[in-house]
Amino acid sequence: NIMKRMRDRIMYTPPNKYETFPRSFFIDVVRGDSDEYTALATFADRLFAFKRQTLYIINIGSPSPSNWFLESTEKHRGVLAKSAVHQSQNGIYWANRFGAFFFNGSSIINLLQDKIPKRSWDVSSDNAYVPNVGFHEITNNLYVMANNISTGTSGGIIDSWVYNFDTNAWAKTTHASGGGVEDKFISNFIDDREGG
Repeated sequence: NIMKRMRDRIMYTPPNKYETFPRSFFIDVVRGDSDEYTALATFADRLFAFKRQTLYIINIGSPSPSNWFLESTEKHRGVLAKSAVHQSQNGIYWANRFGAFFFNGSSIINLLQDKIPKRSWDVSSDNAYVPNVGFHEITNNLYVMANNISTGTSGGIIDSWVYNFDTNAWAKTTHASGGGVEDKFISNFIDDREGG
């Protein structure tokens, strides 16, 4: 009964054998890079394997795992936690200190490009504050919660960025989080009954 943590390994299940992980069913994309997987997302025939610094895009289109292959290695596209990644029917969205990104099925787009200078992008990306990402289908808005609560006498202030895909424009908002937020942070987004 020894538990072994393999931070460089992605385990997968045989077809129709949910919650079953044979030792021989794994993917080792890169080993020994002193980094660990933090989030996984899928879109079409691609698996997005996020580490803290790097994103690995694996083509899993073949029914035989022996034919899966590493399609792309994206430096500075990693995330610190799964709350920084959101997948929808339109693509995959994520954010880190280098930008806010969208994979539309064919390419990765940095949504900050020519819109927000990197020095103004104040989404913290250390172990204490992980940005949270959500997408609202109805308004076509991407939300990036900075998750860097600054506290004061009346409570905390939370900054967030909102990107609208219809106008291709960013807006920055500030929210009061109420009292007693010291030593706390925001969790991931949860959809309500109306899909909001």
